[in-house]
Amino acid sequence: LPNFELDLSSATDFSESLCGVHTVIHLGGMSSVEAGQEGKAFDVNSAATQKLAEQAALAGVHRFIFISSAKVLGDISSLEGMYEYDNVDPQGIYALSKAKAEAGLSQLSEAVKMDVVIVRPPIVYGPGVKGNFRQLVRIAAKQLPLPFRLVHSPRSMVFVGNLVDQIRYCLFAEQPLSGIFHCKDSEDLSVSELISKIRLVLGRPIFLLPVPVFLMSLPLAVIGKQKIADQLFAPSVLNDELSRSILSWSPPYTAEQGLKITINALKNET
Repeated sequence: LPNFELDLSSATDFSESLCGVHTVIHLGGMSSVEAGQEGKAFDVNSAATQKLAEQAALAGVHRFIFISSAKVLGDISSLEGMYEYDNVDPQGIYALSKAKAEAGLSQLSEAVKMDVVIVRPPIVYGPGVKGNFRQLVRIAAKQLPLPFRLVHSPRSMVFVGNLVDQIRYCLFAEQPLSGIFHCKDSEDLSVSELISKIRLVLGRPIFLLPVPVFLMSLPLAVIGKQKIADQLFAPSVLNDELSRSILSWSPPYTAEQGLKITINALKNET
């Protein structure tokens, strides 16, 4: 098969690489946006996505699968969760650029015969995970008491194996398939539950202290770290009932299985 190395940019001509292609799975994007990179983020995440999809439709591609983000719906949810059809409420440049890409693809799907599938995962974890999730595993691995026993707000996540399985389903589905589909693990976990499961996998004592949430969230808000407080203490639930009913899909991995695979991979890195 030919190999094409192309910049993900609105200035790139993707047409040659799309000849004879049946399905495009678009995973590329710019997730970390520094100050001054806002224009580039919109070009990479929005404009380039739109151009790639338009050229795919012209090339006769049958299905276009775009991996978006649950962040387009906002950072905080009700306990019932955020649905596929809810109004978007993106916070930050990354989420705004993904929301703009989704809007452009939704308009395009109404004008072309190509299936346009948008998959929205929440935070993704698995071997090689970076960022806050990796840091949380490292903190949980230490045999220190942590003040999170009273943190009960659930947050959706997805093990990379589950995300890949849903993408695979969308890739091989024989029926016409267009729309927005949420992808998450079967179980939503609070910070206390997540740390407990991580420590059980590691064979550590759970050792969580019952510190009231307001005693932890208030100082963070005062020093301008409200975003960190929200990530730790506020619910962020993705509702995937509609996706499951339409796709007839369920995650093959439990959260415990995904965490065990993730933690074993991280241990092997050191």
